[in-house]
Amino acid sequence: MSKVSANFVQFFSCGLIHHLLAQGSADIKTCYRDIGYKLAPKLLETYKIQQTNDLYMLLQNVKNLLSNLYSSKRTISMTSDREYYIITESDPLLSRSGVKNPNPNNLIAGLIEGCLDANLFDCDVLVSDGSDKSSPDQVYYLIKNRKNIKF
Repeated sequence: MSKVSANFVQFFSCGLIHHLLAQGSADIKTCYRDIGYKLAPKLLETYKIQQTNDLYMLLQNVKNLLSNLYSSKRTISMTSDREYYIITESDPLLSRSGVKNPNPNNLIAGLIEGCLDANLFDCDVLVSDGSDKSSPDQVYYLIKNRKNIKF
């Protein structure tokens, strides 16, 4: 399967926001997350990603899945206190247009969370936009166990 055109996804994202606002939806962040979450099982099936009980292996598979959708430099790390896994993205797809949409990276966060839930990992995915002046477009997807158990 070929990569999705980044221009198409950006156009779709802007059109989706316009549609949701026209329908009176005030919570764009949740709408984005829900769409990403609902896409996850289909993408896992399409890219033939097998179910696993190894969280790090699953995150590697999610990283590869995202690479099939669009190119961006990504890394996976864990905090020193073992509270979070972090997927760092240096060139997030939905920030490339220069238009600041309300929380567009929640689409990817929902996708990651949907992949985790499909593999029975009870985790939340939080999004933190980079505040580092040297990398203002950097985005962090923070994966935390819902039961506050360390990884």
